[in-house]
Amino acid sequence: MSVGVWIIGWIRYIMHEDIIDGGPNVFVSVFYVSKADRGKGVGTVLPEREIRNSLARCAVAVET
Repeated sequence: MSVGVWIIGWIRYIMHEDIIDGGPNVFVSVFYVSKADRGKGVGTVLPEREIRNSLARCAVAVET
């Protein structure tokens, strides 16, 4: 039996030191959810997890 793996969405962000914000800043550069999976909450979960991860890494701001 084989198991397939597919990507239903992704978010890519860059963390950098920002002198204006006074610490690490996160810039979201790509945010995508496949058409078939839109409306299922994926577009809510991805940024929520990205923000939690960024805060755990001491980010002071997240921008798109």
